[in-house]
Amino acid sequence: SEKADYKDLKSQFNDFEDDFFHYKSEYKNALFEKDEKLLNKYNYKLENLDDDLKDMRDDVRDLTNDVEDAESCSGKSDLLDNLDDFKEDISDIREKISDLLAEEKMSVKNEAFQQASEPVPTPTASAKNTEFVLSFT
Repeated sequence: SEKADYKDLKSQFNDFEDDFFHYKSEYKNALFEKDEKLLNKYNYKLENLDDDLKDMRDDVRDLTNDVEDAESCSGKSDLLDNLDDFKEDISDIREKISDLLAEEKMSVKNEAFQQASEPVPTPTASAKNTEFVLSFT
């Protein structure tokens, strides 16, 4: 039963991983195109995926406890090793999501910094040598 639960979770994780790569691609395109609507859409999808992965990590932790407590689990040691690796895989994708979402914030900060640090146009030579004559009558 524990092995079947592991396989089900692993299959679901593979779907999540596929979703991540799709969302990542769409998110990066939206970032490049500066498409605020798509950025928001995929930001939302990535955050929801992160929540799903967080829940999955909890399920893996519960399954690990069940395997440790099981009296008659064949291949118990291998299954526990697989579950440990699985938790790392989940953490890796969650970290990639965090890094990806941080890219937008850095991009916005860099853009604001570039705009703030653009040189102020200086007057041309002819503008500097222009004389103004004021006459009062």
